[in-house]
Amino acid sequence: MSSIPTPDQNPISPTEQASLTRRHTAFITDISAELAQYNPPNNNSHPFAKKCRLRIHNITSRYTTYNRPISLYEPDIRELWYMLFGAARITSADHPAQDRLVAQVLFARGMGTVRRGVIVSDEREGEGGGRRGGEEKAVTRDGEMWTDLPFLVEELERVWEGWLGMGREERVNLCAFVARLVAVGIGGDGVCRVVVRGLKEVLEVERRVGSGEGDGDDGAGAGEVSIKELIPSVVPWFEYCGYMIEGFAIEGRSFSEEGEGISTAPGELAMKGGVVPTNGFSVARWGFWKERLEELSRCEDGEVAEVALRAFKMMKFWGERIEAMIGEKVTTSLGQGQTEGTWSGEGYTLQ
Repeated sequence: MSSIPTPDQNPISPTEQASLTRRHTAFITDISAELAQYNPPNNNSHPFAKKCRLRIHNITSRYTTYNRPISLYEPDIRELWYMLFGAARITSADHPAQDRLVAQVLFARGMGTVRRGVIVSDEREGEGGGRRGGEEKAVTRDGEMWTDLPFLVEELERVWEGWLGMGREERVNLCAFVARLVAVGIGGDGVCRVVVRGLKEVLEVERRVGSGEGDGDDGAGAGEVSIKELIPSVVPWFEYCGYMIEGFAIEGRSFSEEGEGISTAPGELAMKGGVVPTNGFSVARWGFWKERLEELSRCEDGEVAEVALRAFKMMKFWGERIEAMIGEKVTTSLGQGQTEGTWSGEGYTLQ
């Protein structure tokens, strides 16, 4: 079947764009108000997983039914992800409702690339030309709908910009949700960058340990937030996608920082700890995170120490492959003698 021009060749009019903007603003206002209605202990009984499923169907149905440019549906897709991440923020980190939200993303991706039948002109004059059936893929500015989950990463990064200013529970809930996405392979490098940034903000940035003026759930600025407020958000990373993080560290997975608003370069504490600059994961960085958590588990603040110890144990639980690579004495054969060494991730350092 023939394909028709890409969406950029079928632009929407300024009037349509203005209408889309007004509708988008109204949706964000309405859904934000609805999300705000769900507070503990009823925050997990919300209908947003079902609403996301219905919205996925609605967008798909409208695209396949009406021969309108794909750009008309970009606000709808962004609104879907806004609602999804908003629901994640109010859903308890350890509640099955989080899994139901993840299932909606898997459902969308499982639909594959949406196509619709169209009538296109056949330019083969004299060969039975005229008008014939063709096929158009739903290709947005950010990939194919739904195979590439367009705009999901952009909307996550938009939400993440306000992460430090969220309440403690919101931060933990959002981290748990993103960790679940990583665990099932959703989002690629874009989502993984958020993982690095989340760990960096807590473990690699110089902050006071205990609570102080400006701390709490009242939206304190980034420079005001203490370890005590942030340390609970570390646990979900290793609880829900610890095995994946370990694998990324072994792989040395790194990201291009060009054009990205979320920096994954090592923080000041990591640099002082000897972590070689890299925009991403590494065995050395994993080791630093673990050492930092162990250090915090011995601090005088009992609450911080308890949570840090839990995160440390999670790292130990999921870090068996790295444990086998670093910090263990091994015996190697050199000629006629034996010597001990330590595995550094790139080879043996002999002692």
